[in-house]
Amino acid sequence: MQIKDIYNQTVDLFNQKVDIDIIESSSLKCLIKSSFEKSNSYSPNTNNDDDDYNSLISIYNEVNSKTYQIINSVKSDWKQLDIIYRDIYSYSSILISYYSLAQQSSSSLSIEDYLLSLYTSNNNNSSNSNIIQSIISKLDYSLVFGGNLFYKLIIQFIDCLTVYVDQQLSFSSTNININYNNSNNNSNNNNDQFNLHLNINKSNEIERVELPSLQLFQSKYMNVGRPVIIKQSMQHWPAITTRPWRNLDYLKSVAGLRTVPIEIGSTYLDDKWTQQLMTINQFIDNHIINNSNNSSNSKREIGYLAQTRLFEQITKLRNDIVIPDYCFLSNSNSNNNQDQDQDSDPIINAWFGPSGTTTPLHFDRYNNLLCQVVGSKYIRLYSADQSHLLYPYENDILSNTSRINIESVDLNEFPKYKDTNYFECILNEGEALYIPPRKLI
Repeated sequence: MQIKDIYNQTVDLFNQKVDIDIIESSSLKCLIKSSFEKSNSYSPNTNNDDDDYNSLISIYNEVNSKTYQIINSVKSDWKQLDIIYRDIYSYSSILISYYSLAQQSSSSLSIEDYLLSLYTSNNNNSSNSNIIQSIISKLDYSLVFGGNLFYKLIIQFIDCLTVYVDQQLSFSSTNININYNNSNNNSNNNNDQFNLHLNINKSNEIERVELPSLQLFQSKYMNVGRPVIIKQSMQHWPAITTRPWRNLDYLKSVAGLRTVPIEIGSTYLDDKWTQQLMTINQFIDNHIINNSNNSSNSKREIGYLAQTRLFEQITKLRNDIVIPDYCFLSNSNSNNNQDQDQDSDPIINAWFGPSGTTTPLHFDRYNNLLCQVVGSKYIRLYSADQSHLLYPYENDILSNTSRINIESVDLNEFPKYKDTNYFECILNEGEALYIPPRKLI
């Protein structure tokens, strides 16, 4: 699909699905109607001068800015916000991006030919790169803050652009200066920053098995809610073999320019916890490499890429993993998994953080298969029948989270905790942990 086709589909979809009459702000409604009039007079198949493009970009920038302010005013509590504002934000982001590219290309070139010319001629310079990078950043913002209506079109738009960006990076690979000396280490190297060494109580240790059949996994573990570590289930993943995520150079080359939300703080229960948008390049430099180089600094700021739709956003990373067949099974006991749609596709999330990253004790309402691609992670699980001993928060937002800090339990405040029993493990690189619904982790 060409970028012009994405533009046309975006306009058609907006006209079919979005009713601007429900917008409460009369000034915003008038602004959007005015932007429509301008864009309706524009044709991607005819010549347009700079003034035309400047006018279109200017008015859609204003629409984009106003809807962003409205979205940001609710501080991510988007349930109280009509979805139309997020859809308009996405829509205006796509149009700004398209008009900016169309303005750069000459009337005799398609946008794709223009992009091609940037790295097959002497036009390959930093200003051209900055234009593309700023457009990718704007589209990434719309993936974070926008609605779902234009989500797939935005992904397709970015994929069209990254064909150029990847080639651009191959011309300027010396700009990726990563002093990363662990890329050739094996998992048995005690000096490897990604390895974890703790003593596990054998009586509490989660069982390890090697590639059980689907029938055995379902009957012995899934149907009875029994956690298990599956070995050798990821050895064929490109993320571990041919395109290893252990190599930070690779991650930066594939995804470094992409903007993602990063959690800042020790955990989401921290009073100072917040989120920041940054590129993956910035995240790796500031929170992975810098964290490793300053591992003795106990006051260092923790940054964590947690539970994001990363693989929808960056399709090249999605191609580096393979969904295990176990994820397509369902519990025979529907009551054990009542909060998950049995017919839905697996939900794929990503977590990426430095050493010392922790997650508060909490539970999920669905089956999880936690696949450890790089490094090791200590994990402790409590059965659902232990919940009354773990002091969950009483408010709705955190009702699935314990008030107890497992690393330093105050038994005076939480005396029942001493009666708990748990399972534990160190999940190693290349292993997958099955976590049943409502197991507290």
